[in-house]
Amino acid sequence: MFDAGYQTPQDPRLQPPAEPPEKPVDVMDGCAHAAACQRVWTEHVDAREFVGWEEEMARLLGCDTCELWEEG
Repeated sequence: MFDAGYQTPQDPRLQPPAEPPEKPVDVMDGCAHAAACQRVWTEHVDAREFVGWEEEMARLLGCDTCELWEEG
């Protein structure tokens, strides 16, 4: 028996935390179409001057929910 108040080693409180959801930019990095999406983005949005533009681009393009995503 554990002294810390846990009933078994399989107690949910002893399990590692769930993996955090992937960020849109992480999803975009693994996509075969990332270069094409970035090219379209830079043609229509002049936003490369600020820090974090890649994260903003992936978020606005919806890379984490894209139906055309392919492993690349």
